[in-house]
Amino acid sequence: MSDSIGSASAAALEQQLRANGEEALADIIAKTGDIAQRVAAGDLDAAVHFSPDQLAAITTAMQQIQAANE
Repeated sequence: MSDSIGSASAAALEQQLRANGEEALADIIAKTGDIAQRVAAGDLDAAVHFSPDQLAAITTAMQQIQAANE
């Protein structure tokens, strides 16, 4: 049950971020949520391997956050 609660919370956070125009952060939540679900399902490789798209989304979001904080 806690997995479904966590998934619902992540989905709600993702929707809120998108509604506020925070696409990059929402993408990170979506990608990490996918990884968390895969790990919970027993795919332990998902815990240590990011796809190129996931790395690009994380890198872009981090750059946007850094630029916004400067």
